[in-house]
Amino acid sequence: MNRRGGSTLDDFLAEDGILDEASAKAHKRLLVLQLADIMEESKMSKDGLAQRLQISRKQVDRLLDPDNALITPELVQRLAHSVGKEPRTDNLFDEAPDALQFCQAVQEDIGRYRLFDDEQFYELRCSVLSTSGTDTQGEAFTVKALKEGVRKINEHGLRLSVQHDPLIQPYGRFLSAKLCYAPKSDIYFIAAVMGLYDVKSLPKFKDLGVDFAAFITDDDFEVAERRKGHQAQIAFSHHEIDARFVKELLQNAPGIVNPKTVRSLRKEADPIRIFTVLASIWLLASNPLSKKFLERYGEEAANASIAFFSWLSRSVFGKLRELGDRRVLFEFLANYKGCQVEFVVSSTDTAILCEASNSVHAAAQSAVKCIDYLEHAGLQKLVYEFDIKTSKWLPLHAVTKKFGVISDRPYLIAIDQMHGLSVGGMISDGEESDTLDPN
Repeated sequence: MNRRGGSTLDDFLAEDGILDEASAKAHKRLLVLQLADIMEESKMSKDGLAQRLQISRKQVDRLLDPDNALITPELVQRLAHSVGKEPRTDNLFDEAPDALQFCQAVQEDIGRYRLFDDEQFYELRCSVLSTSGTDTQGEAFTVKALKEGVRKINEHGLRLSVQHDPLIQPYGRFLSAKLCYAPKSDIYFIAAVMGLYDVKSLPKFKDLGVDFAAFITDDDFEVAERRKGHQAQIAFSHHEIDARFVKELLQNAPGIVNPKTVRSLRKEADPIRIFTVLASIWLLASNPLSKKFLERYGEEAANASIAFFSWLSRSVFGKLRELGDRRVLFEFLANYKGCQVEFVVSSTDTAILCEASNSVHAAAQSAVKCIDYLEHAGLQKLVYEFDIKTSKWLPLHAVTKKFGVISDRPYLIAIDQMHGLSVGGMISDGEESDTLDPN
């Protein structure tokens, strides 16, 4: 008979009087792994580590041995900061008991945090969202920014995305967050509880009665009054695209384009490059060649619209190839009735981009009609992708207040293979950012 049947590993070790020793060894093993991660990411040799820490090569060998007594959290933190990295945050919850208590309280009262009665999560997880430590891009959030991030998460929620990729539907959301402090690491961090969706059970557009085939393109379609001033603006992340690249493109931009840019605040260790054109839904959905457009807005407005799309075709699309071999996405981003609409092209091929741009008005009209139809659902985001094989714009997924995520082609995500979490947002060029914007 097994006298330890049904017990945990901790019960087994405690009974034999070796739990403390095993825990200490496990903690040292974690610190060694953190140290090894930093060395690998920084391409640092053992000799380089010895020089960085001003110790001997023999001491380095002892540091990387989990059975030694030299390695400490403080040493790992010091090395991480010296090379502009951020160590793994597995131990921050150990340093801040209130963080774990907070997460447990949220999980025990999960009904309070559901957006709607039928919202289901297949798993709840506690996580560290952001910290005041220096990240892989050499930047750090202020405590003020973290507090603001917590406020926005608790008031508006934050969907979980994969590498900020708009083509992948949110795979969950943060339910609640709290600002905590880890005294040993001297780091403030956001402790959060996230609920993960079962993507196989996400509703489809047809489940809500949406028939995109019925949304026929109309050359005389009118979506809204034309707003005054600029109709388009470029948004990009300085970590993904050189500002000089964008400045060059803007030199010959038509007057309809705002010469000031918007800064995308994406935080990701290995980001994809996203070139965004913020545009009014009027600009995207209207046909400047139609008789009704000319009668209502005149030839000057028609010429401005035509000049905008011509500038994209002749100047912008041909330059996107210069962004390198890393994956590049081009997207139009518009807003209609409080819903963010994204039209995404996963290519830098000039011909494909031109074809997508020339037909985006049909997709924009489809989006407007979809948002009008689902107004009762509280649509927050709607994403279309230009399908290269069929040369058509196809709806991918949507986010709603009352039904959660809707997707006709859910992307299966291996959660355990993801490395950390990230946040993002946007600010106008020239503004100072001291906030964490969970958009």
